Amino acid sequence: KQVHGTRALRVTHEDTIQAIAAQETDALWTTEPGVLIGVRTADCAPVLLQAHGCVAAIHAGWRGTVAGIIPQTLFILKAFNFEAHIGPCIGFDSYEIGPEVAAQVPKAFLKPGQGDRLFFDLRGMIARQLADAGVKNIITSKHCTFSEPESYFSARRQDTGRQHSFVGI
Repeated sequence: KQVHGTRALRVTHEDTIQAIAAQETDALWTTEPGVLIGVRTADCAPVLLQAHGCVAAIHAGWRGTVAGIIPQTLFILKAFNFEAHIGPCIGFDSYEIGPEVAAQVPKAFLKPGQGDRLFFDLRGMIARQLADAGVKNIITSKHCTFSEPESYFSARRQDTGRQHSFVGI
């Protein structure tokens, strides 16, 4: 149950899909070879982390990103030197937000839109949080889920489908 929060859950061979699906969490991680983990997204960013001996999958929307899902997950996994992959998500030029959301976002990730609306760089904020946490290798998709309807689902376009992003050891 992805809830736009900050909880990271460890997954082992003993965990069942049903037990994991019943948990409210936006990040999964494992150190066990053969365990595949993943997240579902439609405009939020899938963030996949991989290091020798550990992988993590993070569902990073604006709420979770502002609340700190990225640094909190990396804090739990601080012994590992990760490479990060930020997957397709809504792009800076498509992600228009209102003043109530903009008030919670650092100004460095905003640019003016129409009237009181602003554009939010979710991908940029995630990359900054990864870099600030010491991640040196960050690979970022340039694909926009909103502006590429032939390839991606988008909650902003009222699509009911989701992208699935997986990682494993």
